[in-house]
Amino acid sequence: MNFFTVLLGIWLLSKADALKCYECSTSNPEGCIGNEVDCPENYQCASVFSKGGSPSQKTQAKACFLPELCGEFSSNFGEENTLSISKCCNSDLCNTAPVPEPSEPVPNGLKCYGCVGDDCNRTVNCEGIQDHCSTLTASLVIVKKTTKGCASKNVCTFANIGKWGVGVKTTCCKGNFCNGATTAAATASLFVGPLVFFVLFS
Repeated sequence: MNFFTVLLGIWLLSKADALKCYECSTSNPEGCIGNEVDCPENYQCASVFSKGGSPSQKTQAKACFLPELCGEFSSNFGEENTLSISKCCNSDLCNTAPVPEPSEPVPNGLKCYGCVGDDCNRTVNCEGIQDHCSTLTASLVIVKKTTKGCASKNVCTFANIGKWGVGVKTTCCKGNFCNGATTAAATASLFVGPLVFFVLFS
């Protein structure tokens, strides 16, 4: 068996392991079917419900997802509350059903500092699975933007393994107001808040 035959066998094996999944996005609560796509290796099929933006919008989607993006992610930075629920599966075209829209979350008792405009001394009442206080700082060229608020465990874990990328740092802590207040000059929640949602789910 020559070298090129071995390479061909490895390539065919990796293609065999890759899944076919549906891919689409809609505001229709009943979901969508979409197109069949070939996922990258080690990805899974996912159906996703997401809610966020300003004004808040609800989306049903289907896509290829990394396993670490499967589950529930939620954050609240004072002016924007985001939620994403991803149901993943590991067989061809298995992501047919939409994710049922969850009931509205209720305050869970945790309070964190959050940002409204340039004021990051505001109190944010965390909801649902938001069990950490967080501080997110994004550095763009010579400008540094910081925002604070509530985050779920999955958001913090995803950030701590370096998935945000260069120039974005997130710290999380547990306990009321553990993320500390900051001065207004360094904050911009309208910019940084949507960044979390974009990085996680785009």
